Amino acid sequence: MSVVRGSPVHRFSLFNRGPLFDLTHRAGLAGPDNPGHPRLWLVVTAVAWLPLVLLSLAEGKAYGTAAGTTVLSDWGLTGRLLVGMPLLLAAQTRFDRLLAWVDDCFCSTGLVSAEEHPRLDQLVLSTTRLASSTIAEIAILMVALVQSSFLIYEAAAHGAMQWAFVDGGTRLLSRPGWWAVCIAMPLSTLVSMRWLWRMVLWWRFCWKVSRLRLRIVPSHPDGAGGLGFLNLSLMVFAVAAAGMLASVSGHFATRILAAGAGISDLQLQFLGGVLGILIIFAGPLVLFTRTLVRAKVAGIAGYGALVCQQGQAFETRWLVPGAGDAQSLAEPDFSARTDLNSVAQLVYEMRLTVFRGRHLLVLLGGAAVPFVPVAFLLVPAQEIFQGLVGLLF
Repeated sequence: MSVVRGSPVHRFSLFNRGPLFDLTHRAGLAGPDNPGHPRLWLVVTAVAWLPLVLLSLAEGKAYGTAAGTTVLSDWGLTGRLLVGMPLLLAAQTRFDRLLAWVDDCFCSTGLVSAEEHPRLDQLVLSTTRLASSTIAEIAILMVALVQSSFLIYEAAAHGAMQWAFVDGGTRLLSRPGWWAVCIAMPLSTLVSMRWLWRMVLWWRFCWKVSRLRLRIVPSHPDGAGGLGFLNLSLMVFAVAAAGMLASVSGHFATRILAAGAGISDLQLQFLGGVLGILIIFAGPLVLFTRTLVRAKVAGIAGYGALVCQQGQAFETRWLVPGAGDAQSLAEPDFSARTDLNSVAQLVYEMRLTVFRGRHLLVLLGGAAVPFVPVAFLLVPAQEIFQGLVGLLF
């Protein structure tokens, strides 16, 4: 298939495709280049949340004193529908724009040579073809329906989501329970599953690109051989990470308020969630490590030999009696020697991973935002404030 780089056919996007996107586009909820339009997440959130609240009001299951026993006191559900789902939907546009930019950077920077452009084009086309798959979208929808029912019944077995059942039982669904099983939870799960499928495709893209003959520059000032632009993905994924962990933080809040859970009861789940976020979103960049290792080894060998040759010539000329005087430092040899040493130092300091620690902190910061209210439930605000003051002063 012949494509023109930069054309709509070639454009690298993953959320701007597929039958579900086509449906939202025809409904006027998403633009052709804006799959996360505010209209979309506002309407989807309203469809999932408002009927649930109205039905629970009609049955007297809207609010109560015990956390988790009513709809409005179920913070896990609130986090999932009012925070997590809108954030994931809104982040779709940013991710698609990132992909188009990343594709362009690989070619415009020369990392992918002109001879490799056809292979990159075919990789983009195959990746977007998978994102457009009707079979994949149907499978995701079916999984969302099944998993949502499982989650509600599993929660009920452990004493949670009592509002979803009649008379506090675990078999007969109430009217808000039916809406949760058939509409609200499947919508939320569908959004999350579509993100996970796109992340699988992002992993695939990064893995295959890392196998191309990339023209890595070991002396590049970004410290990653010219691949530093990929770190922008972690900034985009910080929003998605917050969306994915919003329901977890809400679940923590419910457990703290209802059962008096403490830090020791929640720390393993929290660490598991953080580790999962790192694997899902930062993992694809680790796939370039093999390429960076090879480039660094070759760079050290090449620049090391060049520095040695220049150093030997430099010392042969200048480190002999009477070769230099006070004016020697103005000679070109000295500035050339300094410049080469600076470039070689960049090669020796080149990282073996695309990202630095501070890039991971951006991702982890986004993942930690939903847990800020939980921290105030576990630790008094005064103690948190005093700790912050101690760190600053």
